Amino acid sequence: MEAIWRKPLEGWTQFQKSRENVRSVRGMTAYTGVTEAQKCHLIASIIHPMDESCLLVTYDELQANRLLDDLKLFLPDKLVLFPAREMMLYHAAAHSQEVTGRRLSVLERLISGEKLMIVTSIDALLQPNIPLEVFQDSILELNEGEEISLSYLTEKAIHLGYERVASIEGPGQFSLRGSIFDIFPLSHDKPYRIDFFDEFIDSIRSFDPISQRSEERQDSLRISPARDLVLTAQTQQEGREQIEKSYHQLLQKMKKDPEFDTTKLQSRMQELLERMDQGILDHQLVHFFPYFYEQPGNLLDYAGSEAMLILDEPTRIKEHSNQTATDFSEYFRDLLMKGEVLPEQANLLGSYDTILNQVNQYRGMAMLSLPRSNLGFEPKRIQPVAARTIPAYHGKWELLADDLR
Repeated sequence: MEAIWRKPLEGWTQFQKSRENVRSVRGMTAYTGVTEAQKCHLIASIIHPMDESCLLVTYDELQANRLLDDLKLFLPDKLVLFPAREMMLYHAAAHSQEVTGRRLSVLERLISGEKLMIVTSIDALLQPNIPLEVFQDSILELNEGEEISLSYLTEKAIHLGYERVASIEGPGQFSLRGSIFDIFPLSHDKPYRIDFFDEFIDSIRSFDPISQRSEERQDSLRISPARDLVLTAQTQQEGREQIEKSYHQLLQKMKKDPEFDTTKLQSRMQELLERMDQGILDHQLVHFFPYFYEQPGNLLDYAGSEAMLILDEPTRIKEHSNQTATDFSEYFRDLLMKGEVLPEQANLLGSYDTILNQVNQYRGMAMLSLPRSNLGFEPKRIQPVAARTIPAYHGKWELLADDLR
Protein backbone atom coordinates (compact mmCIF):
# COMPACT_ATOMS: atom_id res chain seq x y z
CA MET A 1 0.00 0.00 0.00
CA GLU A 2 1.28 3.45 -0.91
CA ALA A 3 2.29 5.61 2.04
CA ILE A 4 0.21 8.68 1.19
CA TRP A 5 1.31 10.40 4.41
CA ARG A 6 4.78 10.81 2.83
CA LYS A 7 3.45 12.92 -0.04
CA PRO A 8 3.67 16.31 1.75
CA LEU A 9 7.41 15.84 2.33
CA GLU A 10 8.42 14.39 -1.04
CA GLY A 11 8.80 17.79 -2.65
CA TRP A 12 10.90 19.22 0.17
CA THR A 13 14.44 18.94 -1.22
CA GLN A 14 16.16 19.86 2.03
CA PHE A 15 14.23 17.20 3.88
CA GLN A 16 15.08 14.54 1.30
CA LYS A 17 18.79 15.29 1.67
CA SER A 18 18.52 15.13 5.45
CA ARG A 19 16.53 11.89 5.22
CA GLU A 20 19.23 10.30 3.07
CA ASN A 21 21.92 11.34 5.58
CA VAL A 22 20.01 9.76 8.47
CA ARG A 23 19.43 6.53 6.58
CA SER A 24 22.97 6.11 5.23
CA VAL A 25 25.46 7.88 7.54
CA ARG A 26 26.27 6.90 11.12
CA GLY A 27 25.84 9.60 13.73
CA MET A 28 22.91 11.50 15.20
CA THR A 29 20.94 14.15 13.34
CA ALA A 30 19.15 16.54 15.70
CA TYR A 31 15.79 17.81 14.43
CA THR A 32 14.82 20.95 16.37
CA GLY A 33 11.48 22.74 16.52
CA VAL A 34 9.45 19.54 16.17
CA THR A 35 6.07 19.59 17.92
CA GLU A 36 4.51 16.53 19.54
CA ALA A 37 1.99 16.20 16.71
CA GLN A 38 4.75 16.21 14.08
CA LYS A 39 7.25 13.81 15.65
CA CYS A 40 5.75 10.54 14.46
CA HIS A 41 5.00 11.85 10.96
CA LEU A 42 8.61 12.99 10.62
CA ILE A 43 10.04 9.76 12.06
CA ALA A 44 7.90 7.56 9.82
CA SER A 45 8.72 9.62 6.73
CA ILE A 46 12.44 9.13 7.38
CA ILE A 47 12.52 5.43 8.24
CA HIS A 48 9.94 4.22 5.68
CA PRO A 49 10.55 1.81 4.05
CA MET A 50 12.36 0.09 6.92
CA ASP A 51 15.62 -1.61 5.92
CA GLU A 52 16.60 -2.42 9.53
CA SER A 53 15.00 -2.35 12.96
CA CYS A 54 14.45 1.04 14.58
CA LEU A 55 14.56 1.77 18.29
CA LEU A 56 12.66 4.84 19.53
CA VAL A 57 13.62 5.74 23.10
CA THR A 58 11.67 8.28 25.14
CA TYR A 59 11.69 9.58 28.69
CA ASP A 60 8.88 7.61 30.39
CA GLU A 61 6.28 4.89 29.90
CA LEU A 62 3.39 7.33 29.41
CA GLN A 63 5.14 9.08 26.53
CA ALA A 64 6.13 5.70 25.05
CA ASN A 65 2.47 4.70 24.89
CA ARG A 66 1.53 8.06 23.34
CA LEU A 67 4.14 7.63 20.62
CA LEU A 68 3.02 4.03 20.09
CA ASP A 69 -0.57 5.17 19.50
CA ASP A 70 0.51 7.92 17.09
CA LEU A 71 2.80 5.62 15.10
CA LYS A 72 0.01 3.09 14.53
CA LEU A 73 -1.25 5.30 11.72
CA PHE A 74 2.08 5.15 9.89
CA LEU A 75 3.72 1.80 10.72
CA PRO A 76 1.01 -0.56 12.02
CA ASP A 77 2.56 -3.87 10.94
CA LYS A 78 6.01 -3.72 12.54
CA LEU A 79 5.25 -1.56 15.57
CA VAL A 80 5.89 -3.02 19.06
CA LEU A 81 6.23 -1.73 22.60
CA PHE A 82 9.12 -2.87 24.82
CA PRO A 83 7.74 -2.16 28.32
CA ALA A 84 9.54 -1.66 31.61
CA ARG A 85 9.34 -4.17 34.47
CA GLU A 86 8.19 -3.22 37.93
CA MET A 87 11.35 -2.86 40.01
CA MET A 88 10.23 -4.45 43.28
CA LEU A 89 13.41 -5.65 44.97
CA TYR A 90 11.62 -6.64 48.15
CA HIS A 91 9.94 -10.04 48.50
CA ALA A 92 6.59 -9.72 46.73
CA ALA A 93 4.25 -12.11 45.00
CA ALA A 94 3.09 -9.56 42.41
CA HIS A 95 4.48 -10.19 38.95
CA SER A 96 3.25 -9.24 35.49
CA GLN A 97 3.53 -12.18 33.13
CA GLU A 98 2.14 -9.93 30.41
CA VAL A 99 5.06 -7.50 30.67
CA THR A 100 7.54 -10.38 30.68
CA GLY A 101 5.85 -11.87 27.64
CA ARG A 102 5.90 -8.61 25.70
CA ARG A 103 9.58 -8.03 26.44
CA LEU A 104 10.62 -11.58 25.53
CA SER A 105 8.48 -11.56 22.41
CA VAL A 106 10.32 -8.49 21.10
CA LEU A 107 13.69 -10.12 21.81
CA GLU A 108 12.71 -13.33 20.01
CA ARG A 109 11.37 -11.48 16.98
CA LEU A 110 14.62 -9.52 16.71
CA ILE A 111 16.68 -12.70 16.95
CA SER A 112 14.58 -14.30 14.21
CA GLY A 113 15.52 -11.44 11.88
CA GLU A 114 12.32 -9.38 11.89
CA LYS A 115 12.67 -5.65 11.20
CA LEU A 116 10.70 -3.94 13.96
CA MET A 117 9.83 -0.41 14.99
CA ILE A 118 10.36 -0.66 18.75
CA VAL A 119 9.07 2.03 21.11
CA THR A 120 10.48 1.99 24.61
CA SER A 121 11.27 4.16 27.62
CA ILE A 122 14.71 4.79 29.05
CA ASP A 123 13.62 2.82 32.16
CA ALA A 124 12.88 -0.27 30.06
CA LEU A 125 16.07 0.14 28.03
CA LEU A 126 18.32 0.20 31.11
CA GLN A 127 16.81 -2.92 32.73
CA PRO A 128 18.85 -6.11 32.22
CA ASN A 129 17.93 -8.79 29.69
CA ILE A 130 19.15 -12.30 29.03
CA PRO A 131 22.51 -12.02 27.24
CA LEU A 132 22.03 -12.30 23.48
CA GLU A 133 24.08 -15.50 23.10
CA VAL A 134 22.26 -17.18 26.00
CA PHE A 135 18.87 -16.30 24.53
CA GLN A 136 19.88 -17.63 21.11
CA ASP A 137 21.11 -20.90 22.60
CA SER A 138 17.94 -21.27 24.68
CA ILE A 139 15.45 -21.22 21.80
CA LEU A 140 14.05 -24.66 21.09
CA GLU A 141 13.03 -25.39 17.50
CA LEU A 142 10.71 -28.34 16.92
CA ASN A 143 9.98 -29.83 13.51
CA GLU A 144 7.38 -32.34 12.40
CA GLY A 145 8.96 -35.78 12.05
CA GLU A 146 11.85 -34.90 14.39
CA GLU A 147 12.98 -37.40 17.01
CA ILE A 148 12.87 -35.99 20.53
CA SER A 149 11.89 -37.52 23.85
CA LEU A 150 8.96 -36.23 25.88
CA SER A 151 11.10 -36.27 29.01
CA TYR A 152 13.68 -33.99 27.39
CA LEU A 153 10.96 -31.66 26.12
CA THR A 154 9.45 -31.46 29.60
CA GLU A 155 12.82 -30.69 31.21
CA LYS A 156 13.55 -28.06 28.55
CA ALA A 157 10.19 -26.35 29.09
CA ILE A 158 10.79 -26.16 32.84
CA HIS A 159 14.31 -24.84 32.23
CA LEU A 160 12.91 -22.10 30.00
CA GLY A 161 10.51 -21.01 32.73
CA TYR A 162 7.24 -22.63 31.66
CA GLU A 163 4.82 -23.73 34.37
CA ARG A 164 3.46 -27.26 34.26
CA VAL A 165 -0.34 -27.37 34.62
CA ALA A 166 -3.13 -29.89 34.11
CA SER A 167 -4.75 -27.82 31.36
CA ILE A 168 -3.36 -24.72 29.64
CA GLU A 169 -5.15 -21.47 30.42
CA GLY A 170 -2.63 -18.81 29.42
CA PRO A 171 0.86 -17.97 28.10
CA GLY A 172 3.89 -19.45 29.87
CA GLN A 173 2.26 -22.82 30.63
CA PHE A 174 2.61 -26.38 29.37
CA SER A 175 0.90 -29.68 30.02
CA LEU A 176 1.60 -33.33 29.28
CA ARG A 177 -1.08 -35.96 28.77
CA GLY A 178 0.10 -39.29 27.45
CA SER A 179 1.73 -38.66 24.07
CA ILE A 180 0.34 -35.11 23.75
CA PHE A 181 2.47 -32.12 24.77
CA ASP A 182 0.68 -28.74 24.94
CA ILE A 183 2.58 -25.47 25.33
CA PHE A 184 1.69 -21.78 25.14
CA PRO A 185 4.85 -19.84 24.12
CA LEU A 186 4.94 -16.28 25.40
CA SER A 187 5.69 -14.97 21.93
CA HIS A 188 2.60 -16.54 20.31
CA ASP A 189 -1.08 -15.64 20.36
CA LYS A 190 -2.24 -19.25 20.70
CA PRO A 191 -1.04 -22.45 22.40
CA TYR A 192 0.24 -25.42 20.41
CA ARG A 193 -0.39 -29.15 20.62
CA ILE A 194 2.49 -31.46 19.77
CA ASP A 195 1.35 -35.02 19.14
CA PHE A 196 3.97 -37.75 19.46
CA PHE A 197 4.22 -41.19 17.91
CA ASP A 198 6.74 -43.02 20.07
CA GLU A 199 9.62 -40.47 20.22
CA PHE A 200 8.84 -38.74 16.95
CA ILE A 201 6.79 -35.57 16.49
CA ASP A 202 3.75 -36.69 14.53
CA SER A 203 2.06 -33.27 14.22
CA ILE A 204 2.17 -29.68 15.46
CA ARG A 205 -1.12 -27.76 15.63
CA SER A 206 -2.39 -24.59 17.25
CA PHE A 207 -5.49 -25.03 19.38
CA ASP A 208 -8.18 -23.07 21.18
CA PRO A 209 -7.46 -23.09 24.94
CA ILE A 210 -11.19 -22.82 25.76
CA SER A 211 -12.66 -25.52 23.51
CA GLN A 212 -9.36 -27.46 23.33
CA ARG A 213 -10.02 -28.05 19.63
CA SER A 214 -6.99 -28.31 17.34
CA GLU A 215 -6.77 -25.76 14.56
CA GLU A 216 -4.02 -25.03 12.00
CA ARG A 217 -1.28 -27.54 11.37
CA GLN A 218 2.29 -26.36 10.82
CA ASP A 219 5.68 -27.86 10.07
CA SER A 220 7.67 -26.29 12.91
CA LEU A 221 7.50 -24.35 16.17
CA ARG A 222 9.96 -22.06 17.97
CA ILE A 223 9.79 -22.07 21.76
CA SER A 224 11.60 -19.19 23.45
CA PRO A 225 12.21 -18.48 27.17
CA ALA A 226 9.22 -17.71 29.39
CA ARG A 227 11.14 -15.77 32.04
CA ASP A 228 13.66 -12.94 32.14
CA LEU A 229 16.47 -15.11 33.49
CA VAL A 230 17.59 -18.38 31.91
CA LEU A 231 20.43 -20.23 33.64
CA THR A 232 22.56 -23.22 32.80
CA ALA A 233 23.38 -25.57 35.70
CA GLN A 234 26.88 -24.09 35.93
CA THR A 235 25.71 -20.46 35.81
CA GLN A 236 23.07 -21.20 38.44
CA GLN A 237 25.58 -22.85 40.78
CA GLU A 238 28.15 -20.06 40.36
CA GLY A 239 25.47 -17.42 40.95
CA ARG A 240 24.23 -19.23 44.04
CA GLU A 241 27.74 -19.29 45.46
CA GLN A 242 28.15 -15.57 44.83
CA ILE A 243 24.80 -14.80 46.50
CA GLU A 244 25.69 -16.89 49.55
CA LYS A 245 29.12 -15.27 49.80
CA SER A 246 27.66 -11.76 49.57
CA TYR A 247 24.99 -12.66 52.12
CA HIS A 248 27.51 -13.85 54.73
CA GLN A 249 29.79 -10.86 54.13
CA LEU A 250 26.90 -8.43 54.63
CA LEU A 251 25.73 -10.31 57.72
CA GLN A 252 29.21 -10.14 59.23
CA LYS A 253 29.61 -6.45 58.40
CA MET A 254 26.21 -5.27 59.68
CA LYS A 255 25.47 -7.62 62.61
CA LYS A 256 26.39 -5.00 65.21
CA ASP A 257 24.41 -2.20 63.58
CA PRO A 258 21.18 -1.80 65.64
CA GLU A 259 19.34 -0.27 62.67
CA PHE A 260 20.04 -3.24 60.40
CA ASP A 261 17.41 -5.99 60.25
CA THR A 262 19.56 -9.11 60.62
CA THR A 263 16.59 -11.40 61.11
CA LYS A 264 14.93 -10.29 57.85
CA LEU A 265 18.16 -10.77 55.89
CA GLN A 266 18.66 -14.29 57.25
CA SER A 267 15.07 -15.25 56.56
CA ARG A 268 15.09 -13.75 53.06
CA MET A 269 18.40 -15.25 51.92
CA GLN A 270 17.94 -18.67 53.48
CA GLU A 271 14.56 -19.01 51.77
CA LEU A 272 16.07 -17.94 48.44
CA LEU A 273 19.01 -20.35 48.71
CA GLU A 274 16.77 -23.25 49.75
CA ARG A 275 14.46 -22.64 46.79
CA MET A 276 17.44 -22.57 44.43
CA ASP A 277 18.71 -25.85 45.91
CA GLN A 278 15.30 -27.36 45.16
CA GLY A 279 15.50 -26.14 41.57
CA ILE A 280 12.81 -23.47 42.06
CA LEU A 281 13.73 -20.42 40.00
CA ASP A 282 10.93 -17.86 40.30
CA HIS A 283 10.54 -14.35 38.89
CA GLN A 284 12.20 -12.75 41.94
CA LEU A 285 15.54 -14.15 40.81
CA VAL A 286 15.73 -11.58 37.99
CA HIS A 287 16.57 -8.99 40.65
CA PHE A 288 19.77 -10.94 41.36
CA PHE A 289 20.93 -10.57 37.74
CA PRO A 290 24.41 -9.19 38.65
CA TYR A 291 25.28 -12.45 40.41
CA PHE A 292 24.68 -14.54 37.29
CA TYR A 293 25.82 -12.36 34.38
CA GLU A 294 28.47 -9.65 34.48
CA GLN A 295 27.27 -8.29 31.14
CA PRO A 296 23.50 -8.58 30.76
CA GLY A 297 21.91 -8.28 27.34
CA ASN A 298 20.89 -4.86 26.05
CA LEU A 299 18.05 -4.18 23.64
CA LEU A 300 20.57 -2.54 21.31
CA ASP A 301 22.53 -5.81 21.21
CA TYR A 302 19.43 -7.61 19.98
CA ALA A 303 18.57 -4.92 17.43
CA GLY A 304 22.09 -5.09 15.96
CA SER A 305 24.67 -2.54 14.91
CA GLU A 306 22.73 -1.67 11.74
CA ALA A 307 19.63 -0.61 13.67
CA MET A 308 18.49 2.99 13.68
CA LEU A 309 18.38 4.75 17.06
CA ILE A 310 15.88 7.56 17.68
CA LEU A 311 15.88 9.66 20.85
CA ASP A 312 12.74 11.56 21.77
CA GLU A 313 13.67 14.71 23.73
CA PRO A 314 17.15 13.53 24.83
CA THR A 315 17.41 16.28 27.47
CA ARG A 316 14.28 14.97 29.19
CA ILE A 317 15.59 11.41 28.83
CA LYS A 318 18.78 12.40 30.65
CA GLU A 319 16.88 14.28 33.37
CA HIS A 320 14.54 11.34 33.92
CA SER A 321 17.43 8.87 33.94
CA ASN A 322 19.33 10.91 36.53
CA GLN A 323 16.23 11.21 38.72
CA THR A 324 15.54 7.49 38.41
CA ALA A 325 19.12 6.69 39.43
CA THR A 326 18.81 8.98 42.47
CA ASP A 327 15.44 7.51 43.48
CA PHE A 328 16.70 3.95 43.00
CA SER A 329 19.78 4.66 45.12
CA GLU A 330 17.68 5.99 48.01
CA TYR A 331 15.17 3.17 47.66
CA PHE A 332 17.99 0.63 47.60
CA ARG A 333 19.70 1.99 50.73
CA ASP A 334 16.40 1.72 52.60
CA LEU A 335 15.90 -1.89 51.50
CA LEU A 336 19.51 -2.74 52.34
CA MET A 337 19.03 -1.65 55.96
CA LYS A 338 15.80 -3.67 56.09
CA GLY A 339 17.67 -6.83 55.05
CA GLU A 340 15.76 -7.17 51.78
CA VAL A 341 18.68 -6.90 49.33
CA LEU A 342 22.39 -7.58 48.87
CA PRO A 343 24.97 -4.91 47.93
CA GLU A 344 25.65 -6.09 44.38
CA GLN A 345 21.99 -5.59 43.49
CA ALA A 346 22.74 -1.87 43.42
CA ASN A 347 24.20 -2.55 39.95
CA LEU A 348 20.92 -3.91 38.60
CA LEU A 349 20.19 -0.96 36.33
CA GLY A 350 22.35 0.04 33.40
CA SER A 351 23.72 3.54 32.83
CA TYR A 352 22.33 6.05 30.36
CA ASP A 353 25.84 7.46 30.00
CA THR A 354 26.88 4.12 28.49
CA ILE A 355 24.12 4.52 25.90
CA LEU A 356 25.18 8.10 25.19
CA ASN A 357 28.74 6.96 24.51
CA GLN A 358 27.40 4.68 21.77
CA VAL A 359 24.79 6.87 20.04
CA ASN A 360 27.01 8.13 17.24
CA GLN A 361 27.96 4.56 16.35
CA TYR A 362 24.41 4.13 15.03
CA ARG A 363 22.42 5.75 12.28
CA GLY A 364 19.95 7.87 14.13
CA MET A 365 18.19 11.08 15.02
CA ALA A 366 17.06 13.10 18.00
CA MET A 367 13.66 14.82 18.16
CA LEU A 368 13.69 18.14 20.03
CA SER A 369 10.86 20.59 20.53
CA LEU A 370 13.43 23.31 21.29
CA PRO A 371 17.15 23.67 20.47
CA ARG A 372 19.24 22.32 23.35
CA SER A 373 22.94 22.34 24.11
CA ASN A 374 23.08 19.77 26.93
CA LEU A 375 22.04 16.65 25.01
CA GLY A 376 24.75 14.44 26.51
CA PHE A 377 26.23 13.82 23.04
CA GLU A 378 27.42 15.84 20.07
CA PRO A 379 25.04 15.58 17.10
CA LYS A 380 26.73 15.14 13.73
CA ARG A 381 24.11 17.28 12.01
CA ILE A 382 21.45 19.76 13.17
CA GLN A 383 18.29 20.27 11.10
CA PRO A 384 15.84 23.02 12.17
CA VAL A 385 12.21 22.30 11.33
CA ALA A 386 9.95 25.30 10.74
CA ALA A 387 6.42 24.09 11.39
CA ARG A 388 3.21 25.14 13.09
CA THR A 389 0.36 23.23 14.59
CA ILE A 390 -3.09 23.13 13.01
CA PRO A 391 -5.45 25.59 14.74
CA ALA A 392 -8.58 24.37 16.48
CA TYR A 393 -11.66 25.49 14.53
CA HIS A 394 -14.19 24.39 17.17
CA GLY A 395 -16.79 23.47 14.55
CA LYS A 396 -16.52 26.76 12.62
CA TRP A 397 -16.22 25.41 9.08
CA GLU A 398 -15.96 28.86 7.52
CA LEU A 399 -12.59 29.39 9.26
CA LEU A 400 -11.34 26.09 7.86
CA ALA A 401 -12.58 27.07 4.40
CA ASP A 402 -10.75 30.39 4.61
CA ASP A 403 -7.48 28.64 5.52
CA LEU A 404 -7.87 26.14 2.69
CA ARG A 405 -8.30 28.96 0.19
